[in-house]
Amino acid sequence: MNSQAAFALPQDSKHQHKSNRCGITLCVMDWKERRELLLALAQKRKAEERQGRIERFAQMQPFNTVDDIPDIPIMENKEDYEEIIVKNLIRCGAIPKEELEVGVRYEGACRNATEAVWNGKQFEYKRYKFGDWMEARINHFQNDDGNDVFVPIREV
Repeated sequence: MNSQAAFALPQDSKHQHKSNRCGITLCVMDWKERRELLLALAQKRKAEERQGRIERFAQMQPFNTVDDIPDIPIMENKEDYEEIIVKNLIRCGAIPKEELEVGVRYEGACRNATEAVWNGKQFEYKRYKFGDWMEARINHFQNDDGNDVFVPIREV
């Protein structure tokens, strides 16, 4: 069993460290200090996740099939979504909204379909749900509203 404290604190820390009867060292701090430390750790984790996304999307290769299209992560910041996700999807072969033609069927990817027809505002596709086929609509990836989006890569 590891006898290190749950939080890595500097050696000159003002906090008390106590060992329990199992030999595990615990850091004793008040709730305000603990809250600040947890917030700092959460901010660090978010920054690391953001950097990982930037690197992952920057290293993407051009899309050859719909299987090459990555899952689109939920982004808190709209500017990050535009800079990291949208620019790299287009760089790898996703068709920008401005280049789509109304009434044309496109191959691409979303959670429930690999083909959809552009109606000028959204994509329309058929999906099987609860034992029936039904019409559904989905936004283009440049119109992300927090729900699933369609990433078109070529005309069918």
